[in-house]
Amino acid sequence: MAPQDEADEASLESLQQIDAKTTRLRDETTALKAEEKELQKALRGGGASQISLSDLKASIAALERDKAEMAARLSALTSGDLKPVSVEEREKICAEHRMWQRAAAARKRIRGELWGVIKGVVEKEKWEETREELGLEF
Repeated sequence: MAPQDEADEASLESLQQIDAKTTRLRDETTALKAEEKELQKALRGGGASQISLSDLKASIAALERDKAEMAARLSALTSGDLKPVSVEEREKICAEHRMWQRAAAARKRIRGELWGVIKGVVEKEKWEETREELGLEF
């Protein structure tokens, strides 16, 4: 074989490799373009909601007002100008809180007992409807 034949054979192999790579890249490009179209369709369709610039500005203004109010409240709390709660007043509030907790627990127990009686009288299919009519939440 002549050196020219070897060079032609080597260049033929490299051309085949380049051709295979070009085909593979072309297929990948087609697949990526199809995926891009699907993603753009999802964005436009309803997958993402667009908010107008004026709505965003209004939301930012509202959040900044809230931030300013919270900063003012925080500075008032951290300034040290607040009068501490006395021990007697704290005990009185705690006792009142315990009283209301006991009342709430008693009402919850009564509600459960009454619901048990109602469930015994009302058909099972109407339990949900009856509970909604009475405004009971469990």
